[in-house]
Amino acid sequence: MKKYIASIIILVVIIGTLTTFFMYERGIASGLPTFHLEKESGDSKKVRNVVMEGTYQQDDISQWWVKITPKETIFPQNQSFFERLDDIHAPEIRDLQKQYCSFMRGKEAYMNQLYNGKKKLIYAQFDMDDFYGDQRENSKLEISILDKQSKKSQSFETAIPDLQQYFSISVEALHPEKNHLIVLTNNNRNSTKGEIQELHAYTVDLKTEKVTNDQIILQAKESEGGYTSVGFVQQDLKQPIYPLVAYEVTTKLDARSEEKILETRLFAYHFNNEKAEEIRLPKKIKKGVEIETQNGNVVYFTKRSPEQLQVFAFDISNGELKENHFTMNNQGKETDQADSLFLKNNTLYLVDSLMDEQHQVRVRIFDAKTGEMQYKGVLKTDNGNGLTRDQTLTIDNIYTLTAK
Repeated sequence: MKKYIASIIILVVIIGTLTTFFMYERGIASGLPTFHLEKESGDSKKVRNVVMEGTYQQDDISQWWVKITPKETIFPQNQSFFERLDDIHAPEIRDLQKQYCSFMRGKEAYMNQLYNGKKKLIYAQFDMDDFYGDQRENSKLEISILDKQSKKSQSFETAIPDLQQYFSISVEALHPEKNHLIVLTNNNRNSTKGEIQELHAYTVDLKTEKVTNDQIILQAKESEGGYTSVGFVQQDLKQPIYPLVAYEVTTKLDARSEEKILETRLFAYHFNNEKAEEIRLPKKIKKGVEIETQNGNVVYFTKRSPEQLQVFAFDISNGELKENHFTMNNQGKETDQADSLFLKNNTLYLVDSLMDEQHQVRVRIFDAKTGEMQYKGVLKTDNGNGLTRDQTLTIDNIYTLTAK
């Protein structure tokens, strides 16, 4: 009898604690602002289904995740426990979880770890659970493949060659072939002169479930007085396009301990070649520019100054450079966190964290192909004003709701 009483008391305490917690959270939510987009010019239809997710901060201390939809502003304090769990993942992942619930269960996936084809859904992830412990040799590449028609799946783990060399391995893209899967990764290892990044292509035989080839397609070169990094240019597509474009960027710290880009190089990787082929860049985008994203054969670069943000559009298929694809006035402010550039469905979204005189967050929407501005607006709070000087709103992701 005492056991039952103890269990009941524990249950009551848990329920009371959770109730108090959520009441406290609701109280915080009542004091948080709501945001809406106010049009300045352009087509309002362009933002009809646009959702922005980011971070709201006040007093340099308190900060919250926030989702801004056309109809409401959502903070975690407004959500149930299960709604919070749902919003952990990107919308594309949430769609796959709903459509292929059984296959996606337990997979903490990002889009670069998935291949969503017409016939197959493929997942690959490197198991990091034992990577930093004494059991590093137990870390494996996990692969799962779902046949969408038959609903049959194949799951297995396979060892990575020369695993002991690397202190981190991340899956960047997947490329299926008839009886093989090519897993592209970004590997980091230590050398006598510091850390070195390598881009690898691992070929996995789907019959034997073994890695049959390990190909280094790009390696960061050592640079005196600077730091060189390599990676794949971000693509915002359900499927990666080919050739994949890799980059090599060399930077160094200036007198103010700020990073300065010394050199930018691009490489095209075709899966039938052992090495990535360098793409010749015009002089204007070799130095002082940042690589942003890729849309088809076009790679977008940005160049920032206190006066303006300038976007370059470079076509890797013919070498054509659109120098002034579009520009945005920075109003003479510092540009270290001035803007976020997002590419979604052939549309470029530019949202700045730099407040203007009214402390407003500006939103600009451009046609990715032509550079034409389609919408211009500002994010305002529920009282019709911008943020106060002790408030900051940073947008980390933008996507469009599917029309129902």
